[in-house]
Amino acid sequence: MVAIYLTESSIQILQGSYRGGITKSSPVKSLSGCMAQGKVTDPERFCTEVQELFRAGGFSGKNVKLVLRTGAVIIRVMKAPFRSDAGVQQFIANEMAYVDRTENPIYGYYRISEGNSRNPQRVLALVIDRGIVQTYLELFTKCGVQIASVHPAIVGALELLRGCTALRQNDAILQVIEESGYTDFLFCSGEYNYSDNAVSAYPAGSQERGYDMARAIRNLVQFTKSQGIRNKVDRVYLLGSDAQDRKIIAEAVAALHPELKTEELQLFRSELANRAAAVCAAGAMSGSRAAKTSDFLFRLRQVSKARKSMSFLGKSVIAAVILTVVLSGISAELITWKNSLQAQLGTLQAFNTSSEVQQKLAQYEELYNNRVDWQNRSNALDSAQKSLDTYPLPNSTVNQMLENCAAGLASVSISQYDSATGTLTVSVTASQVDRINQFIEKLRQQSIFDVQEYSGYQKLSDDSWAVNVTLGLKSSAGR
Repeated sequence: MVAIYLTESSIQILQGSYRGGITKSSPVKSLSGCMAQGKVTDPERFCTEVQELFRAGGFSGKNVKLVLRTGAVIIRVMKAPFRSDAGVQQFIANEMAYVDRTENPIYGYYRISEGNSRNPQRVLALVIDRGIVQTYLELFTKCGVQIASVHPAIVGALELLRGCTALRQNDAILQVIEESGYTDFLFCSGEYNYSDNAVSAYPAGSQERGYDMARAIRNLVQFTKSQGIRNKVDRVYLLGSDAQDRKIIAEAVAALHPELKTEELQLFRSELANRAAAVCAAGAMSGSRAAKTSDFLFRLRQVSKARKSMSFLGKSVIAAVILTVVLSGISAELITWKNSLQAQLGTLQAFNTSSEVQQKLAQYEELYNNRVDWQNRSNALDSAQKSLDTYPLPNSTVNQMLENCAAGLASVSISQYDSATGTLTVSVTASQVDRINQFIEKLRQQSIFDVQEYSGYQKLSDDSWAVNVTLGLKSSAGR
């Protein structure tokens, strides 16, 4: 099988299989001249680069797996109480409705654990904008490449790591290393729990890069404590990059975290197959049911098929309406003729018992019932308007409470507010990670805030730390 590993600024073609791993790959090709932040800015040059990679490597362009490593894919771990695929999909759509970065979303998921009668299954919910997927499909079609599936890179990695004995038996952090950055995975009781990725400002093989990645591991350990995770992480696994780079990172981890045992994780025998892109690509080739539920192309086709069905239904309804109108016209002419004959009889009894009068009565009852129905709908709209009037208000009172919680700990600013869901996004910076954790704990103690989510910590150029916190404002907020 052939896979394309596409990041926001580079591309690589890989060939192999799920069980045997990647056996052949192209060089990593920078797309800085035709791609920026995941968006193709020069389609012609993009196609030229892709075609040259396929030609030079002799790769087949049929049934190709597209693996995306991009921030455009939004992920969230959640417990889904439904077993059916349709039920899980609808549950995710409802839970992720607050995401405003996608105008036309496609939802998917990857099942982390099966669950049982007492504990619902855990899934990794996935969201991407439909326009992004369609754009990539159109571009690769122009390049002569037939895309068979579209997977997030994290799903490919989790699918391949599912069978890893070392991760199933330990509470550990797995650091998957790439040339430009890394992704840290947290595994608790043998299951995926959390992940965070970042770009390293230092070159591969440097001491600075080693300590940069070691500090990222420290941040993840602190994150487990702030989230109240009881599992004690006691080891770190390193996967990807080359042996020298892994050795430097291992030495930095040992220096900063002597309590953690550091080991290299080898999923395959060859160095190529253990590279980050190769791991994600091989996992996307599994063809399992879990991988299928995370396939954005499969989801896109599901939506298109549903729309076609609705279109066919709409045409059927129109045909039925036209037929009804024609028959109504014929019936009206017959009734008129019959009434003219009855009028000639000149008897009041005949007029009172005529079908015309009875029909008019039935029409009146139907119109009356319709009026009652529309009145009920109007009342429902009035009720909905009253409910909207009780939504929280992000006014100066809310802002003052944020500043009170942050006093002496951090600086805060409101970056976004979604009035439809009452969701507030706050940017937080502090000199130390612990101060951010203390600030978040103060937020939890306030009656008007519901701390829903906050992203991975990021270290800024001035050695301070930053994090985005998503808050749900309760109805009493600002009132």
